[in-house]
Amino acid sequence: MRYRPEIILVVFLLIFTSRALCYENQDRYEVHQKNTLLTALFASVDDAFLTLLDEKSELQWEASSYIKEHPTGAVAKLKGLIETKDSSWYLAMSTLTDIGGDSVVRFYCDLLDKNRYEMDESGKRKVYPPGSACVIITPQDFFGETIVKHLGRLGDKAADSCLQRAWLDSDDDVRASVPKARYDVGALTLEDLKKLAITDVTHRDIYFEALLAIGNDNIYTHLDAAIEIFRVLCAMPEAGNNIHSSAHLSLVHCYELKKDYDRALEHCDWVIKNSEVKEFPPRSKVRRPVLLFLQGKLTLNDLFELAKKEDGLYDEIEELGRFKDTTILDRIIKEASPNSEHVMETHYWKLEYFDFFDMPERAKSEFEFIIQNCKYDYVLNWAHSAMAKRQEIADRIARNKAR
Repeated sequence: MRYRPEIILVVFLLIFTSRALCYENQDRYEVHQKNTLLTALFASVDDAFLTLLDEKSELQWEASSYIKEHPTGAVAKLKGLIETKDSSWYLAMSTLTDIGGDSVVRFYCDLLDKNRYEMDESGKRKVYPPGSACVIITPQDFFGETIVKHLGRLGDKAADSCLQRAWLDSDDDVRASVPKARYDVGALTLEDLKKLAITDVTHRDIYFEALLAIGNDNIYTHLDAAIEIFRVLCAMPEAGNNIHSSAHLSLVHCYELKKDYDRALEHCDWVIKNSEVKEFPPRSKVRRPVLLFLQGKLTLNDLFELAKKEDGLYDEIEELGRFKDTTILDRIIKEASPNSEHVMETHYWKLEYFDFFDMPERAKSEFEFIIQNCKYDYVLNWAHSAMAKRQEIADRIARNKAR
């Protein structure tokens, strides 16, 4: 089996996109959303379900959070949405898994037994000729794989017999998720996975990907355990360059969290010099100056001077300002190419900042600037979504107060 590219994407996004999620203010934002807004937004569980089913709503995840807090009567409805593969099935599954319980485990096991294969319209298993591409077209095409992952999240060993059936007879994407799920439910250990990665040559990539995913799961909860997993992967020649690259890149992030910048730089340099994954060396090259800045060996002025020659460095500087220091964001707007992607993204980060700190007029000003000047669809979508969400929150709170 070839190395699956999505594991590269997961590590890439983990290291270079989600770092902002660790910021204290972002954590405060999540708590604020949960504790302050939910009861003001939804009058009842039925009200939350209407929002969950509304694909145009910007508050679907908030609806999910409300339902998790009020699970009575919700479980049967969520199961129905999942079983019929309603358009909201993925969010419904996330909600149901967080509610948990024995009945949820049994439900997923029964559902997995019926969805281990991709089916055609007649209900027969799809068969692809050898060497043909199997392209995911709709969310339903990874339904079985998602069930496996959620069984792992539930962590109930009672699911293991079902997971073993999926390992023996299922589509490749479903099978590839099984080893990590079996680890998550306690049926396999790290040592088991390492031994299988060496001895089971046919499925070697799957076991290495499972180990990598376990390491990434532990970064924010058991950092030292995550580091040990990545170090082991780096030392296993059987893992190959793709896994080695991902493990080294994860170690950059781990040691950055520990503020051990010398080690972070060592692994960053390994990626730059040795990685065969196309996206990793250029991104590591622009991360390296930031590590030196965090270490105290470069100044913020140095970073801005370097960014004039390496445009991608602005992405890293943006992260230093998000939720923390708008003066850094203002400087990007001043020094980067006018109306460039970096400038437009930075205006959005300012909108996000002002929105969080409840400065609606300033947030509106940033929104209007983006709408008038931005030519990048993804930034425009961010801005429209943020303002639509703010308006939807205000409308719902006003409606519920008027009842």
